[in-house]
Amino acid sequence: MKEDNIAVRVAMKLVDEFPKIKFEFVEGLDEIPVEEKQLDELLLMDAVKGIVGVKIFMAKDLGIFTKSSRVSTHDVDLGMDLLLWRKLGKFKELRLRIIAIANEMEEEFAAGRVREIIANEL
Repeated sequence: MKEDNIAVRVAMKLVDEFPKIKFEFVEGLDEIPVEEKQLDELLLMDAVKGIVGVKIFMAKDLGIFTKSSRVSTHDVDLGMDLLLWRKLGKFKELRLRIIAIANEMEEEFAAGRVREIIANEL
């Protein structure tokens, strides 16, 4: 679905603008090597239902994410997966931030807002 990949489409627009940021396109958190201590900072970007605009969340904000029913076995529930990561202690030395993009948002507007967040707030 087009609205489900807004984060991918926005990231593809910003890759060349931010060469110091390593953009990785993954299907799920299990593809991110946090166990190998390769990361000290992780910035995730995902499409989110139920928000307006673009928002940034920290690891301490995970309690606001609600469980969603998965439509298929391929759906990823980022909030649920991150809560599991926290229970497993994977954040202890990892600075985690999440850029959440409203999944109904217009792509160019979303890209502009994410560009501002990366340039000014990170």
